Formats: sequence, C-alpha cells, structure tokens
Amino acid sequence: MTTIDLLPRELKERTRRRRMLLSACLVALVLLAGLVLGRLELSRQVKAWEERRARVEAERAGLARLADKKAEIARLEQLLQEGAAPGREIPPWGELLWFLGRATPSQVVLRELRWDGTTLSLSGEAADLAAMAVMVRALEGCPYLERVAVTQVTRGERKGPVVFTVAATWRSR
Repeated sequence: MTTIDLLPRELKERTRRRRMLLSACLVALVLLAGLVLGRLELSRQVKAWEERRARVEAERAGLARLADKKAEIARLEQLLQEGAAPGREIPPWGELLWFLGRATPSQVVLRELRWDGTTLSLSGEAADLAAMAVMVRALEGCPYLERVAVTQVTRGERKGPVVFTVAATWRSR
C-alpha cells in the first residue's frame, strides 16, 4: 500500500518549524532548569563552606587563646624558677600581711597592696596626718621592708581623710 501525502509543502514546513521551535524551547527549558538547580546546589555548597570556615576560625581563635595561655604558663614557670634560684628571695607574704594587720592603727584603712617585682606600693586612707605618720613609722619598723617612703599624700575637702601611698623595697637578709 502506498500513501500519498496531499498536504501542501508549506503546511508541512510550518509544522516542522513548530516542532523544531518546540524542541528548542524544551531544550532551553531543561537548560534553564539545570542552571537553576545548579545555582541552588552552588548556594548550598557555599553556605556549607562558609559554616565550615566559621568553625575553623573559631577553632583557630581557641587555639590562639590556648597558645597565649601556654605562653603565660611558660612565663610563670620561668618566674617560679627565677624565684627559686639561689640569691633571690620570695617575699614572705603571709608574714607581711600578719605584720600589717597587727601594725595598722584603727584610724587607717589599707586599700591596696601592689608588688611590681622590686617595689612594694601600699595605698590607704587615714583619719588624719598623725594616724598616717603612725602607719609610716610602723612600716619603717617592719623587719621585711626597707627604704620606706611616702610617695603621695592628698587630703579631701573639708578636712576629710588623708589618702596616702607608701613605697618600700624588700629587705634582703
């Protein structure tokens, strides 16, 4: 059996073009869908990498803090070794504090005791200059201190308390 196509050539050509256009649209749609899915996947991966980078940075910061602590521990160990070395004394803090507790008059309040490695600095308030002088004389008589000197004296308004600072060095035995 033989078939004869009676459709005009123009109609056949139009149908063929429509099919090609439809095929091209389908291919473009598939490519566009692929690009959208690729973009979504890329965004997901970028987010995952950013989260991982943030975790790594946090871990790095933690390690930096650990390194700082390790350096501080090494520095403190070095200070302990230097303090235990012959010829250098560790200040007798307990005995000094006991002495200060016994020698401080009731009119004097000690506010701060600071040690910088060579000099002891003691700050306080006294009811008047006489009470401050009694405290300075007591410090001069301390068996652990030498070169006791008043470094600062201020008096509040209206004859308020006398604020003072005394510096001293450890007496070497």
